[in-house]
Amino acid sequence: QQHQQQQHIAAAAIQRVIRRDTERKTRQHVFMDVEHLQHSVAITSASPSSPSRPALLDDRLVVAEESWQNTSFWAQGNGGEANLWLKGSVSYKGGLPVRGVVSKVRIKKRDMLVRIPKKLWLHIDHFPDLRDADLSMLPPCADKSNSTLALIKLAVAIAAEIQKGNRSWY
Repeated sequence: QQHQQQQHIAAAAIQRVIRRDTERKTRQHVFMDVEHLQHSVAITSASPSSPSRPALLDDRLVVAEESWQNTSFWAQGNGGEANLWLKGSVSYKGGLPVRGVVSKVRIKKRDMLVRIPKKLWLHIDHFPDLRDADLSMLPPCADKSNSTLALIKLAVAIAAEIQKGNRSWY
């Protein structure tokens, strides 16, 4: 009964995320780099903005630099590695500002950029209640493929961690 209750809670959270996602005006993109079996996930939020507003760009640049610094320090403190020449930055893709990571120097082909151990990944296996939740009972999920359902579950896990704020281990 407790397992069913946990699945019901997970299903309700998934419904909220689906509903919220359809109402959103910003787009979130998840980029995964799986080259050489090293995984990293960067979540960026793109919203309409004018590149002609330097104060806003300066603020975004500061946030990008601080975010990367905090993330790389956290990863290094928990067994990960980060190239010391990397820094947070803002670039424009399709006219929209996108936070990312750039290098202060030229990177060679085989240079290590980031090494993130699996224990630091936002991986569905770290959220067993969500991983095991049966979404087929939810009308919006009834006709979705297994891969889409897996992405929905991971999105809910990420949303739950974001909602925790500084209380999140991630």
